[in-house]
Amino acid sequence: MHDTLYRSFALLVFAGAAAACSGTKSPAPARAASTTSATTPSTAASTSSDAPLDLCAVMPVGVVSGILQSRIGKSVSIATPHTGGMCDYKDVDKGVPGVEVLIDFTAHQSPADAATAYQSAHTQAGSMGLPVADIPDVGDEAFGSTDDPYGYGVKTHHGRYMGQVNVRTQSVAADAVRPAATELAKQTLSRLP
Repeated sequence: MHDTLYRSFALLVFAGAAAACSGTKSPAPARAASTTSATTPSTAASTSSDAPLDLCAVMPVGVVSGILQSRIGKSVSIATPHTGGMCDYKDVDKGVPGVEVLIDFTAHQSPADAATAYQSAHTQAGSMGLPVADIPDVGDEAFGSTDDPYGYGVKTHHGRYMGQVNVRTQSVAADAVRPAATELAKQTLSRLP
């Protein structure tokens, strides 16, 4: 059950990107996943327009944890980068996390490509029967959705970037998680190169 939110939104991001702009995303170089703790600085964010984003550097674990703490009283201490730039945050190294965050953004070839990918994801979320709520004041457009009582996901685009922020807890209701996911999406967009 704790992977439900991630599966739903991961399907949306990959399907939306593939349907809207197949071939526009540069292939990610293979790299091993590593773990970054709250006290270990991560590598610098990529500034090349063709390189995948390093979202663990764009959104350091301390920033993510601070937003979570102020919004839902939870924190994370581990950030794990993944191939393609996606970053996964959690509060424990082993066992079932009390809180998990997934941040995944892609730089598209143009703002029009990002908007098309976003619209595809929005349409697909609705066709999957997920409740979709437009969110004002996040990027050029944003919507939120969940199929999990303890998680919430925000999908957004701004300029040539399109992506998502998903927050999943073991005990905080989705309605209470929404502001944290929304603020994380705003902060991520404000920090992208």
